[in-house]
Amino acid sequence: MATDMAFDFFDNPSHFGINDDTLLKLDGALSHEHFSYLDLADSRRHPQWSNKGLAVIQDQGNPMLYLLSADAPLIKQSEGLKNLILALANRSDARFLAIVRPGFLDFYPLFLSEDPNPKSLLPNIPLTSLHAFLTGALTEEMNLDQQTGADKKWLDKFLFDLLSSTAQDLRTAESQLSDGQVLSLVGRALF
Repeated sequence: MATDMAFDFFDNPSHFGINDDTLLKLDGALSHEHFSYLDLADSRRHPQWSNKGLAVIQDQGNPMLYLLSADAPLIKQSEGLKNLILALANRSDARFLAIVRPGFLDFYPLFLSEDPNPKSLLPNIPLTSLHAFLTGALTEEMNLDQQTGADKKWLDKFLFDLLSSTAQDLRTAESQLSDGQVLSLVGRALF
């Protein structure tokens, strides 16, 4: 019964104040509408996780909110939710993921984090409040500055390691380049 309730939203979003044409399921047959989401919709690209139960709410073709059914196989994997949040954060096109449970939504912010257990920003929000969330009426209840100092340091370290390894790879591949040329190439790639 819980599965039917969770998937009722995906089959009838208009019952919850969402236009049918703004919800795009990413786990069905691919069409031209999925072009911007091929990295998520084509399950062959991510064999480690299934996109079953994944959808996006769009406004004029721009993603506003990703949705995942609480019954999705990805939720049952040990780091499935964390990996999905990282994949969506790397897309940099929407700010939130909502887990759809029977009658409720749990909102998760999308940012790069090393935290193995993502925390819901707004837990147990009634499905009927989804329209209010999308219009910004619930932003006062959210603490949007959840990225901890450890996460910020992790990102700094990640970027430093990325730049260092890129410079080292350039140095190895093109040994005739001077230090200044390598630095210039890495700087141009960064900006």
